[in-house]
Amino acid sequence: MPPHYDTLFRDLIPGDNLEILHFPGVGNHATFIEQIRILLNQNESDIVYFAEDDYFYDKGFDEMIELIRNRRDVDFLTPYDHPDYYQDRPDPRKPSFLVNLHNYRSRIIFEKRHWRTVSSTCCTFLTTKTTLKKTAQYFRLYPKLGDYGMWLT
Repeated sequence: MPPHYDTLFRDLIPGDNLEILHFPGVGNHATFIEQIRILLNQNESDIVYFAEDDYFYDKGFDEMIELIRNRRDVDFLTPYDHPDYYQDRPDPRKPSFLVNLHNYRSRIIFEKRHWRTVSSTCCTFLTTKTTLKKTAQYFRLYPKLGDYGMWLT
């Protein structure tokens, strides 16, 4: 994370509610495993959020928290959305890696916004600490399986 990001986040999130940790040169795999450790060992909230370091959100968290608290059939939520979820068939004008990456049946939930079942989150998702404890063994497979493979386990 570039050094000026510290200032950006501190300006946007006033007070002592922000702790910025730096892990230079270790990569996504190591930082994801560290997020699991940190979130399982904290006692401030049962709702936990994993975020890639190149995303910034300013809206929608209240809806995500409400949905995970009130729906027994929802264990994980991601704000990640991608155009490939909306493509019905391959487009020969596009490179094959951009077409129908997620060509499986998806269940769509309508609450305040449209949510769908997916098998990839770019490691950006919300869950409860209780659910994370039950599933951490699968998330620790991320360095070997990547995001998609980890979710399929």
